[in-house]
Amino acid sequence: MEKFDVEPRNDWVLCEALPQGITAGGLHIPDNAYDDLPRCKVLRVGPGRMTDDGERIPMALSEGDVVHIFGHAISVRAPSDRENRIVLVQEAAIPCVVERAAVN
Repeated sequence: MEKFDVEPRNDWVLCEALPQGITAGGLHIPDNAYDDLPRCKVLRVGPGRMTDDGERIPMALSEGDVVHIFGHAISVRAPSDRENRIVLVQEAAIPCVVERAAVN
């Protein structure tokens, strides 16, 4: 993916939808075999939600995490993103982390 200069605000998360239709062995799986929770890789995270008292709640996600997203996401289009795989979602729309990013 090209450099994508979008900085999410508050509790928003920028993700890239991962391809789902091919197994590691190269078998094609039809779209109707999947549930409605697409797998995405977290590209960037905002600083966290602000409370009414002015305190910031830090994000529980990190760049590189693989997550499922739930519900509707806002599509953000990069100039060369022909497959429209970049999405912007709130942290609350991410019900689970499938794989944590490697810590160096």
